[in-house]
Amino acid sequence: MKRQFRFILHIGTEKTGTTTLQHQLYHNQRSLQEQGLHYFTSPERVESRTLAAAAVGDKVGDDYLLRKGMNTPEERQAFRKEVERHFAATLELLPGSVHTVIISSEHLHSRLRQPEHLRWLKSLLEPYSREIQVIVYLRRQVDMAASYYSTELKNGGVRTLEQAVRHGCRPGNHYFNYQALLSLWSETFGEHNITPRLFSPAELLNGDITADFLHATDLSACMLSAVAEYKRYNESLTPFGQVLLRGLNASVKCARRLEPNGDIEEFALELRQQFAGSGERLDVELATEIQAAFDQSNVTVCKQWFPEREFLFAPVKAAECRPPTIKLLNTEQQILVGKIIQYLTATECESVLILDPCANYLRDMALQVEANDLPLATRLMELASQIRPQGPFINRKLGEYRVQSARISQRIRQWLRRARL
Repeated sequence: MKRQFRFILHIGTEKTGTTTLQHQLYHNQRSLQEQGLHYFTSPERVESRTLAAAAVGDKVGDDYLLRKGMNTPEERQAFRKEVERHFAATLELLPGSVHTVIISSEHLHSRLRQPEHLRWLKSLLEPYSREIQVIVYLRRQVDMAASYYSTELKNGGVRTLEQAVRHGCRPGNHYFNYQALLSLWSETFGEHNITPRLFSPAELLNGDITADFLHATDLSACMLSAVAEYKRYNESLTPFGQVLLRGLNASVKCARRLEPNGDIEEFALELRQQFAGSGERLDVELATEIQAAFDQSNVTVCKQWFPEREFLFAPVKAAECRPPTIKLLNTEQQILVGKIIQYLTATECESVLILDPCANYLRDMALQVEANDLPLATRLMELASQIRPQGPFINRKLGEYRVQSARISQRIRQWLRRARL
C-alpha cells in the first residue's frame, strides 16, 4: 500500500503574493521537513509548474510546454509520464516522519480551466492522499488586473493599462471569475476541501501572506526563517518604467521588418532593476466601472463562502487610485533613459511615440529642481525634448535653462579672471 499524506494544494491566484510565499517555502525546505512537511517543487523551480503543464492535456496551449518544444501529443504524453514518475519517486523517498506535502503553483488556477484538467491532477494525488486541502487567495478583480499589467509588459505586451484591463478583466474570463473558479474546483475536489482566502493587507493575518497561509492550513506552529529581501520577488514597474518597456516591446515588433539596433533584452533587464516599484493605477471612475461587472458573481461567492461578510471586496476608493509619486531620476536611470530614447529614435519606428508620457514626467521633474539644480533640470528637459522635439513649452524652458547656464558660466569665468589678478 502506498504511503498516505495530507496534501495542501495552493493554487494562487496570480498577483496575490504567490511568488513571495513560494520563495519562503522553498528556502525553508529543510526546516519544514524537520517538522514533518515537504514542499514539493518541479525540477529547477521554486514551485510546481510542471504539474499544471502536465494537467492541460494534449491540445490546450501552454507557454511552458511551448518553451520546452513540446508541441505534439506524443511529446506531451511522454512529458506527462515523466511528471508522474518524478512525483511518485519524490514521495517514495521522503523520510518516514513526513506527513504533509505542500504544492504551490498559481498556474493551477490560471491554466487549468476544464474539469478533465483537474481530474488528472486529482488522479495523481489520490493514490497517496488521506486528505487534500485546496487553498486559493482571491483579490479584488480590478486590483489584480492592474497588478498584472507589469507582468504583461515583461512578457512583451504593448497595450496601455486601460486597454489591457478593458480587454481582459471581465466576468467571461476564467482568470477573474471567482464563482466559476470555486465551482470548478469544488466539483472535483469537494466543496469541504476548498479554502478560499481574501488577499489584502487588512484581511491577511498580520498583513503577511506566509503567516496567513500557515494559519489557514493549520500549520501556524511551524517555524520559518526570514528570507532576505523576499518581498522584492516579481515586483511591478513604476509608471515611468512601464512606459519605457512598452516602447521597447513595440520596437521588437517593428524590428521584424527593420534591422535591429541594440540589445533590447539588456535594456529590458536593466529597466526591471532600475524602475521596480508601484505601477500605474486606473482612475477611480474606470476602476469602479470595471469592478461593477463582477458584482453579481462576487455576491454569489460571498454568500456561499464568506456568509459572515457583508460584501466580498470593499468598494473602490479614490485614495486607492491616486497615481504613485514619480520620483526624481538618479544618474543611472537618466543614463538608461537616454540610451533607450536614442535606440528607439534610431530604429525609425513609431514605438518612440509611446514614450510621450515620459516627456511629461521628465518635464515636471525638471521644473521641480530648476531652482536648486540647473544642470540636472537641463539634462531632464533635454531628455523630454528628445521624446517630444516639437513641444513648445519644453523647448522654451530648455532655451531658458541654456541661457541661464551660459550666464552662470560667464560669471564663473569672470570671477576666475579677477581671482588670478
